[in-house]
Formats: sequence, structure tokens, C-alpha cells
Amino acid sequence: MSFWRWLFGGEEEPKEPAPRPESRSERSSSGSRCSSQETSSTPSRTSRSSSARGTPGRSGSTQSRRRPPPKDATSSQPRTPGSGASPARLQNLYLDFSYHRESRGRCPNLRTTLQRIHRRHAGRFLPELAPGEDILDAFVELLFPDGLPGEFFISNVAQQENRYRLVLRPAVRSPRLDRALPPGVTLGVSGYLFDNVFDPDNPVLSIDRVVELAESPARSFERRANVQVFSSEDSVYPRRNRRDNLLTQAFLSQLPPCGVETRRRLESWRTFLSFCRYVSRQNARGVRYLQVEVLAEGLVRFLVVFPDEETLEKSRRFLRSQEIGAFRLEHSRDPWEFLPEENYWGSFVELDGQVGPIEQVASLPGVSVPWEDPVAAWVTYRLNEQHAQLLAQLATPEEKAATASSIAHEFPPQGFLSRSRVGELSLISRQEKAVETLSHQGGYAPFLSAYLFDITRTCLACQHKTEHSQIKSKPKACQPGSRWS
Repeated sequence: MSFWRWLFGGEEEPKEPAPRPESRSERSSSGSRCSSQETSSTPSRTSRSSSARGTPGRSGSTQSRRRPPPKDATSSQPRTPGSGASPARLQNLYLDFSYHRESRGRCPNLRTTLQRIHRRHAGRFLPELAPGEDILDAFVELLFPDGLPGEFFISNVAQQENRYRLVLRPAVRSPRLDRALPPGVTLGVSGYLFDNVFDPDNPVLSIDRVVELAESPARSFERRANVQVFSSEDSVYPRRNRRDNLLTQAFLSQLPPCGVETRRRLESWRTFLSFCRYVSRQNARGVRYLQVEVLAEGLVRFLVVFPDEETLEKSRRFLRSQEIGAFRLEHSRDPWEFLPEENYWGSFVELDGQVGPIEQVASLPGVSVPWEDPVAAWVTYRLNEQHAQLLAQLATPEEKAATASSIAHEFPPQGFLSRSRVGELSLISRQEKAVETLSHQGGYAPFLSAYLFDITRTCLACQHKTEHSQIKSKPKACQPGSRWS
């Protein structure tokens, strides 16, 4: 109460409580409230003029001055140019490199395969690999770093319907990959689906092979995928850790069946090789001989027998062949008619061409033959180069006669004169073995179906090579009196 109010009298003013000190959070909130009140209470220049004219302004109302709603998490990502919607969230790709880190059965492990590739390219693959560093860990960190996004080409090379064997290779050759991979070569991985019994849409791609491929754009049977890769075992297992898996049944069903076409073309190869073996069997001819004599002059003659005179005349050209050899009776399924035995690979003695005419004899020695009117004749050949050199080193006739007798023991006493089919049959057998290997180990050449019996791709490759050579080296102008170089 002031002195004058006490002296003259009056009503007493109520006392206000002492102000309580504010905390730091209250001061910040009160400050924001004050600033917002000042902003809303201070009319803009447009609102003042609008109120003075009696018309509401564009920014004078409270609703028009509200703050925009907060952005969500997806709006913070960069948008694709030309599209109003934000990009879709990346799906995940789960890879397992741990199971086939060591050898499983006959297939080499991943580390051994990478070491072979490293030796073959002589320092151009992973040149910065430190001594003692695990090459498999370096490879996974290079191509499939855990938790990082990447773009890959994915294809299905399984050779059975409704089966999946996937091949992954990088879609973008970054500078980091360019330093670590040889020029024109890229590495991919091949594997099968795993841990998808209870949830078919949430599998793991178990990697069992590393494949070496040529660097090229996307092929017609490949699909490009931008994914986030998880390659560590802690990120892949257990199954509840996997979310937004790329390898769903819907995605896998869209992959073109490249391996099925490979299987069909391999079947065409098998049919073709069976036809080649049949032709070789039909062209196999042989003449039965009863005696063999080795002469000291470096010659050998055979007493051959034919069913009749007509067969002898037809066999004259065959006997003049340069690839004639002496075969055992076991090479034929029949002791008198030459029918090659496919499973018998015994040795034979090569000859070096016919010498002189065929000398027909009047009668056969005491040998029973299954023909009614057999015809016999002597056919003379030169010894092969090895036997001829052995006789040429001897000086006396006695030494040559003894050596000729020992050489005669190397010839079968009875057998067949026929062409050597060992090279032809061995080539067919190697090709059949290669076809079987490709059918069981298609992952080593996963894109082979793009070239097997596909002559159009070969023509395109030749055309591309020709155009490249023409661009690289222009033809010189032909001067008068000169020739093209």
C-alpha cells in the first residue's frame, strides 16, 4: 500500500505472486510461441490493403498461412526426373557364400576356382590382393558388398522345367571393377535356391560356382535388377531376418528359360553325333587275310580271301588306300565279315601303302571258309616308317632276315585289312563326352545356348568384327602400276 493511499484511504491492490524462474525448455517454447504470435498478429502488406478496401487478401486468412505438413521418409529420397512419384524401395538379394567355401563332392570350391582365374590372368584380376588375404572374401567385397545397393543381370540357366539355377553378373562396370577385372572379362556367380521350403517367396541364393564371362550388354534372356545385396551369414540367416526378397516366385517365373533351350540344342548335338557314328560304322570296310609274310626288302604281304570274284574287283580301290592297317580278329563282331566292335580298342599295325598289283592264287591253303566260291590273292605293302628304319640300319642279309622274322610276330597271324577309324571314333567320343559334360555342368558355360546351332549370332559376330577391322584400318589407295598390299 502506498503512503498516499494510506493517508487519504482507498482500495488495496491485490499483490501479484513473484515470478518463477523459467527452465531452458520453457524459454525455448515460449520464445517460439511469441514469435509465432508476432508473425500471425502482424498483417502483411497485402492484407492491410485488402482490409482497407473491404476485400479479403490472398494471404490474410489463417488457413492460408498454415505451415505445410511434414515430409515423410520417402519424400526425402531424390525423385526421378520427369516423374512425379518417388522411386520404389529397393528389394533385397540374399547370397550365401559360406556353404561352398570348402569343397563339396567333385565340384571345386569357390576359393580354388578364384585362385585358378587369378593365375590364368597373371595379375590382371585383383591386382591389389595382399599376400595371405583370402581371395574369396576379396571377391565378395568387390562384387557383392554386404548391405550396399548394386545393379546386376540375372538369368535362369536351368535345363529342366520349373527349376531354377541363376547366374548373376554386374550390370555396370564401375572404375573400381575396371581396376580389379581383366579387360573385356567379367566374373559372375551361379547358384541354386536354398531355405525356401516353408516360404517359397523368401529364398537364399546359395552360390556354388564362379563363372568367367565376356563383358557384353544385356542379353535377351537376362533381366536387370537394382537391389540391395546381403552376403554376410548374419544378414542372411535365420529366415526371419530376410525382408523384401527379390527372388519371389513371381519374379522367377518371368525369367526366360535359357537352359531349357540349351537342353534342346544339346539333344540335337546328340542326334548329330549318333548319325556321325552310324555313318562311320557303315563306311567301315575290311578284308579278311589268312597269312602274313615280312620280307627282308622292307615289304609285307598278306594272303587275303574274298567271297567271290565280284567282291575282289570292288575291293581293289579300297586296298590301295594309304590308311590301311592290320587289325586283329577281335576288332570285328564276325570272324569273316568285318563288323567293327565299338568297345574294343586293341592295337593294330599301320602300313605304308600298296606295292605292285594284286596277285590272285589258284587255290586256298587248307582253311575252311564259309563261302562257296572263295577267291584268294596276295597283296603287298611297304612296312611303316619305324619298321623300315629298323631294317635299313642292318647290313648283312642274315641280320635283315632275323629282324624281318621278329617284325612278323608283331602282326596278327590272321585278321583284317581295314582303314584306321581310331581317330574318327575318338573324335566322336570326345564330342559326346563334351556334350554330356555340358548337360551336367552347364554352370561353367551358362550362356552356351546363345551360340549352339545359332548361326545368326555367329554371322552377327563376324559382321561386327569385319566392320571393326574396316574402321580400324582403312584401305590404301591403289596407285597405277602397284598392287594391293
